[in-house]
Amino acid sequence: MDGVIQSAHRVFPPPHPGAGAVIFEDVHLLAVNKPAGIPTHTPEPGLCWGWYEYFHWRNPGSTKLRLLHRLDRETSGVLLLAKSGEASRELASQWEAGSVFKRYLFAARRKPQKTTWKVEQMIGGQRAVTEFRALDRHGEFYRIEAYPKTGRTHQVRLHAAASGVPVVGDREHGEPRDDWPLLLHAAEIGCRPPGAKADARFSAPLPETLSAVSATEAWWMRAGLLREAMAGDAEAVRWIHGAADGFPEQTVDRYAEVWVLSNFSEIRDDFLRRKLTGRKMIVKRYQGQGRVKNVGNAAAVTVTENGLRYEIQFGEATTTGLFLDQRENRLWLKRLLPVLPPGSVLNCFAHTCSFSVVAARAGRMTASIDLSPKYLEWGKRNFVLNGVDPEAHRWLRGEAGDWIKRLKKKGERFAAVILDPPSFSRSKRGVFRVERDLEPLVREAASLVAPGGGMFIATNYQKWSQKALVSTVRRAFQGRKIVLKSVPLPPDFPYQAGAPLWMKSVWAAFQG
Repeated sequence: MDGVIQSAHRVFPPPHPGAGAVIFEDVHLLAVNKPAGIPTHTPEPGLCWGWYEYFHWRNPGSTKLRLLHRLDRETSGVLLLAKSGEASRELASQWEAGSVFKRYLFAARRKPQKTTWKVEQMIGGQRAVTEFRALDRHGEFYRIEAYPKTGRTHQVRLHAAASGVPVVGDREHGEPRDDWPLLLHAAEIGCRPPGAKADARFSAPLPETLSAVSATEAWWMRAGLLREAMAGDAEAVRWIHGAADGFPEQTVDRYAEVWVLSNFSEIRDDFLRRKLTGRKMIVKRYQGQGRVKNVGNAAAVTVTENGLRYEIQFGEATTTGLFLDQRENRLWLKRLLPVLPPGSVLNCFAHTCSFSVVAARAGRMTASIDLSPKYLEWGKRNFVLNGVDPEAHRWLRGEAGDWIKRLKKKGERFAAVILDPPSFSRSKRGVFRVERDLEPLVREAASLVAPGGGMFIATNYQKWSQKALVSTVRRAFQGRKIVLKSVPLPPDFPYQAGAPLWMKSVWAAFQG
C-alpha cells in the first residue's frame, strides 16, 4: 500500500482492563492484540468469556464496540473493532469489497514445496482464496505467511492443510494427536480508517510461542500471555489451569510473588518445577481421598482484587483463603448491591468471608456463617485490611443449615444470600452431599431473601454441568418468580470442550 501509516504499539498496563495490549485507539477504532486461549465471541452465554463480552464486562461505561471480524479462540493477533455505527458501516464495506489487507504467520512441520503459492478452494459453499509465502526455518518448524483474500471460517487453517503444510497444533484440520498449541498469529491488518486520507496498518508482534523449542514450553508461554493480557489488576491469578492450558492434572496459582503448584499427577511436573525454580514456591501434592501434602512454605501475603485486599496463607492443605474462580462473581456482587433492597447480606459457608468483604465495603451489614472459628477470624482480618470494623458485623459459628433455620424462625430477611457449599463435608450434623442436599438447602434459604433481593448459588461439584445446577435451582424455587443469570469463570480458568466446568454458579433475582 502506498502511503501506509504504520501503527505504534502501546505497552502494559492497557488503558482498558481485560482488553489485552492495545495497539491503536482513536475516536473511530480500537485495535488490540488478542491472546490465544479466548474466543472473540462467547460460544454460549455462561459457559466462557469471549474477548468482546469480557471487555464490556470489565469496562461497563465504555463505548459499545462493533466487531468487524473474528479470530478463533486459539489464534492470537490483531483484532479490529469499530467504536461507532458509522465507522462500522464504513469498514464493513471495505471488508465486503475485499480491500482489507490481512497477513497471518504460522508454523508448519513440513517444508513447503514452493516459495510462494495460491490456494483457491470452496469453504462452506463459498469461494475462498489465500496466498502463501514461505519465510524461513526456525528450529524444527517452517514459518509461513498467509494472505487471505476472502474471509471464511478457518480459512488459513484449511488452506494450509490443503497445501500440505498444516498449522502446528491444528488437531481439527491437521494431525489429531499434535500436542502443541495452535501456532497461528494474525500479524497485521490494513484498512482505510474512517476520515483518514491514507491506509493504515495495525500490527501485533509475534508471540513468544512461535519461538518455543518444545510443546511444553509453548503451552507455558501461551498461558502466561493469556494471563498478562486478561487478568487486569488482579494480583492473584490461576496461571495454569490443567489440560485447558496443556498441563493435565496440574494447576499453578500466583499470589503476588508466591507461586502454588498443585499436582494431581506427575505429568509435566518436572517442567513446572524448573520454571518456578528461584521463585517462592509451594507444592501441593494431592494423594487421593482428601489427603494433601504441602511441600515448602511462605509467609502470608496480601493481594488486591477489584480494589479490595485479602490475606493469603500457605500453610493450609486445601486452601489459601481466596477462591480465585469466584473473582468475577465478587465483582458482580459489588455491582448488584446498589440496586438491591435495603438490608444485610448473609454469607453462608463464608470460608474467609471474601463475599462479606465486598458487601461490607459497599456499606452493607453482613452476617457470615462458617463452622470454623479459624476461618471466621481470618475473615475479620480481611475486614480490617479493607478498613471495615469487624465488630460492627455478625459472625455466626456453626452449621449453615442450622443457622438458616434459626434465622428463619426469627423472621429475619436479607437483601442477598450467598450459598457456596463444599461438594462434600462431614460434621456432627452428618454428611453433606451437594448433589443430594443443595436443592433443599436452597429452598430453605430462599425464605430469608427479602422481596426484590437475590441469592447467589455456586458449586464446584465436578459431575454437574451448569445446566444441572440451573435445573436444581429452578426446582428449589418452584412457585417463586425468579430470574436466573450467571457470569462465566474468569478468563484464567479457560474452558475445555468436553470437560466439566471447574465451578458453576447462578444468581437468582427474586421478583417481588
